[in-house]
Parts: sequence; C-alpha cells; structure tokens
Amino acid sequence: MDFALTETQEITRKSVRDFAEQDIIPQSHAFDESQEFPHGWAKKMGELGLFGVYVPEKYGGAGLDTVCYAITIEELSRADASAGVIAAVCNGLVCEPLLRYGTEEQKRRYLVPVARGDWIGAYALTEPGSGSDAAAMRTTAEIKGNEWVLNGTKSFATNASVAKVVIGYARTGRQKHEISAFIIPTDAEGFSVLKKEDKMGIRASDTVLLGFDDMRIPKENLLGDLHKGFNIAMATLDGG
Repeated sequence: MDFALTETQEITRKSVRDFAEQDIIPQSHAFDESQEFPHGWAKKMGELGLFGVYVPEKYGGAGLDTVCYAITIEELSRADASAGVIAAVCNGLVCEPLLRYGTEEQKRRYLVPVARGDWIGAYALTEPGSGSDAAAMRTTAEIKGNEWVLNGTKSFATNASVAKVVIGYARTGRQKHEISAFIIPTDAEGFSVLKKEDKMGIRASDTVLLGFDDMRIPKENLLGDLHKGFNIAMATLDGG
C-alpha cells in the first residue's frame, strides 16, 4: 500500500503551511497574550477554503478529501493551536452535521456561507451542569406556533461570540435521549453571550458561555429528525 501523499495533498500542505508561517506564527504570541479572536486569520482561512475543506464545491467548499482536511488542521495547529481549533469547528462540527443531516434549503442558507468562508460557525453541546454527558442536558426546546423556543445555557461554546450560526442541542421530550439538534442564528431573539472563558491555553480561540432566554428560531431550523439530536451529536463528535 502506498502511503505517499498525492499531488493535491502535497499542494494543500504547502499552501496551508505558507499561510501559517507568513500570517499566523508572527502574530501567535500577541493573540495568546491578549486573548483576542484573530479575525484576520479567520478571514484569510475562509478565503483559502479552509472552513469547508471536504465540503463539495456545489455547497461552497473546496471539494477535497479527508486527508487534505487532516493536513489542514495539522498545519494550522503547528503554527497555533487556536487556528486549528477555529478551522476544525467550522469544518467538523458545523459543516459536517449540516452536510449529513441538513435539508437542501438548510444547506443553501447555512452550509454554503460557512464552507465558503463568509461566516464563522460555532458548536454548543456542553452545559454547566452536565459536562460531557450530553444526555444529561437541561436546555429545552418547545414548539410554539411556527417557532422553537429554547431556554438554557451552554458552556465552552467554541467560536460562538464571533459566529453567525451555531449548531446547538436541546431536550425536546422527557426521555433521556429525546434531544434534538438545531440551527441557531446568533441574531436570534433571546440569544446572548454571558461570559468569555479565561483559559490556560488555546487563548485566541473564542470559548464562551451562552444563554438561551426564550430564544426563538424558525420551526424549519430543526436539524435532522426530532429527538435524534443525541445521535447527531455523537456522530458529529466522532468525525469532528
């Protein structure tokens, strides 16, 4: 078996490494000290197609393979782990579930702008009282007319204060695994950033506590099937 990289994979490594060495490494220490989000890095990553590496071109992505994606995250993280996290969330935790579970309309409205680099995406699963036990979440979502109304908090939400869209999860039934996934625009009524975390490392990556206070999103922003959010979350994390 030949484990050598293909020409496309080698080109991907070179282009991402060149960008990282020219733009990220010289500013890495300053952003780590200030804990500011590196908007310039994110803009350039988006322009280079690094937010949708393996997303098909028809949905705004680069249309490359998963090895190219791994190389991308490796090279970004080699320069600064925060850069790797920013791109990994957009690819694996936002584009991936939209690509796998989204309707064509959801893909058009939300996947394309993230994969194309116009938007930053975020992920919100963890909660203050449940940690990594997703099935113990307390955030709720109730259908009221043509809207979902969400209430709760999400901790360690990566990219969330700078994102246009968040993939989030809430309880939609009384059974333990009756959880659903949602596409949450960050301009939704009732969406708020409650606190930015003061971290020991990866400090240029945005990590925040979110509040959903009677947050209203359209009925059609349910991602995948009702009550199947736990499965979506686990499958997303497996690949993310």
